[in-house]
Amino acid sequence: MTPRYKRRQAGLLLAGLLPCLFALAASFVGPRPGQSAAGHERSPLAFHQYMVNLGEVPARRNHYGRFAFTNRAAQAVEIRELKTSCGCLSEHLEKRVFEPGETGELLLRIQAANQMPGSKEYTCEVVSGPPGDDSVAWSTDLMFRVVLPEQSVTLSPRALIVHQYTPQPTRNVVSIHDTRDRQLKPQRVECDVPFVTATLVPREDLKAQDIEYGVVQQVEIVVGAAPAGQHDFEIRVFADDSEFDVIRIPVRVYGPQKSESVTPAGSSEVASETPPFVD
Repeated sequence: MTPRYKRRQAGLLLAGLLPCLFALAASFVGPRPGQSAAGHERSPLAFHQYMVNLGEVPARRNHYGRFAFTNRAAQAVEIRELKTSCGCLSEHLEKRVFEPGETGELLLRIQAANQMPGSKEYTCEVVSGPPGDDSVAWSTDLMFRVVLPEQSVTLSPRALIVHQYTPQPTRNVVSIHDTRDRQLKPQRVECDVPFVTATLVPREDLKAQDIEYGVVQQVEIVVGAAPAGQHDFEIRVFADDSEFDVIRIPVRVYGPQKSESVTPAGSSEVASETPPFVD
């Protein structure tokens, strides 16, 4: 074997090993600060991953995206705001200020019963900066993807909006659909709002058409005389189901304005898209 041939073989071997060497070096470097949105500086919060894709998930009440991060700055960083693309996406942080080198985790949660089946994509903008210095702002975009199953538990409507301008009660009905092989059995309903009552409609009162479309229970929600202003809350339905033991119905009630006199009778509407008060 000639020296030239040996050098050629060594060069080919080195070229083949380069991708592995680069990957190995990247693994030692660890997470890096991500690109920020336009108009913002690069954030020193280095996330281990900027997109969580759960793919197809089983029928469960909640699905979670976990985003771990590290503060790579030489100073403390405060997470000031979390801007989610959908009110159905709720976020959780143990705290807001992280010291240099400190790690944390942002938890994003989606409630399946408030969403239609199929592929879903959500975003969350993490706005951060030095504590006490509003002149500096950093922004990081995170993405959460999930494919919700066709056979699951859903609400119709997914959220309820009621305009209650008079003391005259407004009656509303929310249906619980279960298209799985087994069907849950709601047992009780709870509501902590004094001017609202919620009860389970007896199953024998369901229409044949509703049962055909997978309705297993209906909840009657009666809104009485509401205080002035906007009121956001949820009604909880408890069921004997391991995956959907609690189903949450988001409700928004608009009471009369303080300057208003008597207006037309109260009315209600359903949300074609999940409203921003769902969490």
